[in-house]
Amino acid sequence: MAKQTAPSRLSPPPQPAPGQIQLRIIGTSDVHMRIRPHNYFSDTRSTGPNLVAAAPVISALRNQAANSLLFDNGDLLQGNPMADYLAHAGPAAGRPHPAIAALNAAGYDAAGLGNHDFDYGISFLQGAIAGAAFPYVCANVVLGKTGTPWLAPYTLLKRNMTDATGNMHRLRIGVIGLVPPQTKNWNRRHFRERLTTRDMVETAQDLLPEMRAQGADVIIALAHTGIGHLRAERNMENAAFPLARLDGLDALILGHSHLAFPSERFAGLSQADCNAGTIEGTPAVMPGSGAGRLGVLDLLLEKRGQKWRVATGRGRIAEVMAATGPPALPQGPTARTILRATDAAHKATREHMARAVGHVAIPLNSHFAQLGVAPAQMFVADAQLSFAREQIAGTRLETLPLLSATAPFKAGGRAGASDYTDIPAGELVMRHLADLYPYPNRLHLLKITGASLANWLERAAGMFNTLKRGNGPVPLLAQGFAAYDFDAILGVQYEIDLSQPPRFDLEGRPANPRATRIRNLRHEGKPVQANQEFLLVTNNFRAAGGGSFEAVRQAVDEGSLNHACHDALVHHIRAARRINTVPPSPWRFTPLGGIETHFATGPGALGHRQQIEALSLTEVGCNDAGFVVFSLHI
Repeated sequence: MAKQTAPSRLSPPPQPAPGQIQLRIIGTSDVHMRIRPHNYFSDTRSTGPNLVAAAPVISALRNQAANSLLFDNGDLLQGNPMADYLAHAGPAAGRPHPAIAALNAAGYDAAGLGNHDFDYGISFLQGAIAGAAFPYVCANVVLGKTGTPWLAPYTLLKRNMTDATGNMHRLRIGVIGLVPPQTKNWNRRHFRERLTTRDMVETAQDLLPEMRAQGADVIIALAHTGIGHLRAERNMENAAFPLARLDGLDALILGHSHLAFPSERFAGLSQADCNAGTIEGTPAVMPGSGAGRLGVLDLLLEKRGQKWRVATGRGRIAEVMAATGPPALPQGPTARTILRATDAAHKATREHMARAVGHVAIPLNSHFAQLGVAPAQMFVADAQLSFAREQIAGTRLETLPLLSATAPFKAGGRAGASDYTDIPAGELVMRHLADLYPYPNRLHLLKITGASLANWLERAAGMFNTLKRGNGPVPLLAQGFAAYDFDAILGVQYEIDLSQPPRFDLEGRPANPRATRIRNLRHEGKPVQANQEFLLVTNNFRAAGGGSFEAVRQAVDEGSLNHACHDALVHHIRAARRINTVPPSPWRFTPLGGIETHFATGPGALGHRQQIEALSLTEVGCNDAGFVVFSLHI
């Protein structure tokens, strides 16, 4: 991670001219319950991003500006074992949800919602945000029967602000909240007939004139969406460009994709100015995830007639974390207040996560899952398979061949070199199961044909770059492909041929429709036929379209098993008491005659020499992001 900028040396905002007002807006997004510097999977102090570490930087940024506001852009309430524990046990009586208490302590002015904030249900979400000392807004989640907003679509913050000459003015800052319209699919068991979603761009277009008519001097969108295609499409998931083009919108705080803007990643987009921090000329920021970065919008306002309007604006990223990890605790009064406000939930979560559930005779790790050695992933797949088999016994579905799809949820990527599962042989406790399955998903059944099964695996095989002889060693893993979309399917056997291009691009759209990476797809030793039917157990996120798997749309939905995926793990380990082995990974690479490639994984992989030797890996070194790099020949 980039080196921390000391709070005293953070770039100051541009100075206003006489009569102008300087307004600084600071934003977080996708905090995902990383409130305290604690890793609940390992029960150790976290060296990753968290809100406590961000608190002194937030304070320094606010102190530099004559006028400032602090916003959160959603996906706050889900993301780690404390979040899951609270969803079942609830916060202590009479106390707000710890994440809301933390935002209260930090002095947030307003917040929007993200798609994952709905994961635990509507009642839970309503109860959580009821404890906020600031307004929550969400414009495009609406009541299914009437189409009226379920929550306040926007708010007008009335604030006294000082201009360059010290005069005080009363301004109204409009804040509108937007979530991806796919939220209704990803959380359909919660939305049902009660709620639905509207297109983000159309919703904002309808409401911006109304906000101006009600006196908004400045309008900020808390848009839980990433930077996608330039051209507007209905119900876009990542709609930054069309939103930025809307008349009347002054600035954007983006999120959802866990990336940073402005940053080098977007330097090649002509409509996104990474020097000015603008998209289509509109000041914009996207502050990554976990509060490791902060989005900073610096606006200069000037009076035009009787109204204040934005004269100029820029966006930038303020780094929170130092290369050596977070600062020693505590750091300032806000950080200490956050720790006190979340202490009871922290202790209760640690106690819950320490409960023993069984024993495993082999280590379970995800360091080599993208090479076909995946004991952690196969443990989960096997648990899903055995649990689903019990659930469908005696039903019309039990005659279908049963398969199980799962992905290596913790396998580096954007989450960093420390984000891997690495459970030693021995006693299994609840925190280990949370490590194996870190999401609050539920089990779901799909009936699928052999042709769609192959298509499903083609989408997953987009994880890899195409390998050609004579190009020199290229990275094995395609940049930007999320590990949680690399499904392996237990119950069949197959090869992945990397001499072929991927059939789908990173967003799941057809790129090379005739390409075939999946070879020798077999079930019980026999080639899978195109019209052969299977029953596939997956999770509700995938079944609802998460990851943009075309094959899901081709499948027959056989419904939910009404159990959390985590329940399957608990049932599996308690039924066996001791897990002595896990199934081998169902796939391997098609041999290409020894083409060299480089594979990056977490440094914890170096502790698994037996797997390194079995895969014939040669250590090359470490890259700038802290991943250890191996050479291998395919």
